[in-house]
Amino acid sequence: MIADRPEDVVEEVWDAFLVHRQSKRAPVTKIALDAIHKEAIKAGVSLNEALVIICSKGWTGFDASWMKQPQNNAKRDDKLDLLLGRRQPDVVTVIDAEHQERLNALSGPSF
Repeated sequence: MIADRPEDVVEEVWDAFLVHRQSKRAPVTKIALDAIHKEAIKAGVSLNEALVIICSKGWTGFDASWMKQPQNNAKRDDKLDLLLGRRQPDVVTVIDAEHQERLNALSGPSF
């Protein structure tokens, strides 16, 4: 039996989580959801955030220890903040060589 959506989980995240778990052939039971919630609390993230992480990383479940990688913690935290919408990405323009040539052709000669 599929567990009901917890009140603290956004409907869009819940729907994505259900689809993700279905693709893994892993039912969303109350027991599974309680285990994920318990680990989310240990990791210091909300259940909603844990479900976003599970979907984005392709995991079936969630373990707090997976969030505690000693190396590159700052980089991991930055990526997590972006993923969870806690901050906006820095604006960076990346143009590959082909597009740079087209841009130069459109711009005309530089003086």
